[in-house]
Amino acid sequence: MECLLRSRETKPGRSGDNFSSIIQLSNRIANWVAESVLDKEDSRKRATIVKHFISVADRCRSMQNYSTMTAIVSGLATPPIRRLKRTWEQVNARFMSQLRVCESTIDTAKNFNNYRSTLARITPPCVPFIGVYLTTLTFINDGAEDKLAGNMVNFRKRQKAAEVIQDIKRWQSKPYNYQTVASVLTYLEECFSKYSDGFDYADQFWNLSLEREPREREDEKMARLLQESGFL
Repeated sequence: MECLLRSRETKPGRSGDNFSSIIQLSNRIANWVAESVLDKEDSRKRATIVKHFISVADRCRSMQNYSTMTAIVSGLATPPIRRLKRTWEQVNARFMSQLRVCESTIDTAKNFNNYRSTLARITPPCVPFIGVYLTTLTFINDGAEDKLAGNMVNFRKRQKAAEVIQDIKRWQSKPYNYQTVASVLTYLEECFSKYSDGFDYADQFWNLSLEREPREREDEKMARLLQESGFL
């Protein structure tokens, strides 16, 4: 029911439903990832943080937790993080390969074709990326009328929506069998609690990104690379 109500909202995010909580948590994870990277002044330490989060995202992918994987990848893909050239230059090929696999899994091309194919192959437990379902339901809701000619109910529209909801319920059928580690849970809750729902941290992160790695002229970049390589 929450799925259908949200797909009909003209201003999503105001219903206070479980989907709002999922979306808010994903946004907080993405903000936490970005700020954790930007918090380090030294580019080598920033690279270490980036590699750590790539490893976590890849582990989430192997555990079929696509929700958290997507949130982490989103945090690393924000402009304030992507522009950190000195940082990314120190992330080796192995980690970049892991990141590309995660990005490919949730690639939006062809209506999330890779992601949908992945879900079709796997079995529960799984934490899906809920955004795909909400997008599909919104498309179904907006793409067809509730009533057909002669005031007949559009059962095909309802059938399509029911198929999406049934797919969501499939992932709820089998929970993970992991033991909760209280200290880790407390740490994560403290990290996420710093971020306010609905607040846009983009400008704050962008300014901090420029502070960490100011824009370079080409000659300055060349001199830096030569120095880091030991030629100067």
